[in-house]
Amino acid sequence: MKYVKVVKFISNVFLAIGGAGVILMLVIVVADVIMRTFFSSPIIGATELAMILMLVFTTGISGAILNGRTVKVDFLVEKFPPRVRIIVDVAMYVISAAMFSMLAWGAYEGALFARSIGQRYMFLRFPHYPLRYLLAFSFLIATLATVAAIISYIRYSRPAWRGYVPPPRPSAQAAKPVPQQTVENDKNNELGEEGKS
Repeated sequence: MKYVKVVKFISNVFLAIGGAGVILMLVIVVADVIMRTFFSSPIIGATELAMILMLVFTTGISGAILNGRTVKVDFLVEKFPPRVRIIVDVAMYVISAAMFSMLAWGAYEGALFARSIGQRYMFLRFPHYPLRYLLAFSFLIATLATVAAIISYIRYSRPAWRGYVPPPRPSAQAAKPVPQQTVENDKNNELGEEGKS
C-alpha cells in the first residue's frame, strides 16, 4: 500500500537521523571526558548537547517499529493458538499507537509552553521549543508507523487466520506475503490427509 511505503520511507529517514544523533552524542561525551581528565578543560555545554541529541535519538522510534527492531517478549504468546496470537499482537499495536499519540500531544503542549515562557538551555542559550516540536513530530510519525505496521500485519496474517500457516512475526519488515501456491498446497495436503484417514 502507498500509505505504508510513504510512512516507511519517512521512518527510515528518521532512523538515520537518530543513528547519527547517537554517534554524535558518543563523540561529544568521550571528548568531554578526555578534555576534563587530561586537560582540566571540559567542554562547556557538553551535558546539554548530550540531552539535545538524546531528543534527536527519538526520531528513530518509527524506523525501529517498521523494521522489527523493537524488543518483544513473546515466550508466553507463542503458546497461544494462531488466532489468539494474531488478536494479541494487533491489540498490542493498537495500544502502542494510542500511547504514541498521547506522547505526541503531550510533547506538543510542552513545546507551546516552552515557547510561551522563552525557555532556553543555560549554557548553549538555545531555545527548548524547537526540540520539543521535533519530539512531538517523532511521536506522531511513530503513531503513523504503528498504524502502518497494523495494516501490514493484518494483511499478511490472513493465511494464518484461516489456519494454513503460522502467524507472521509482528513487524512490517518480518511480515512476508505467503505465496498463493503455498497456501493451495497446504489445503490440498490437508484434504489428502483427511481422505487417507
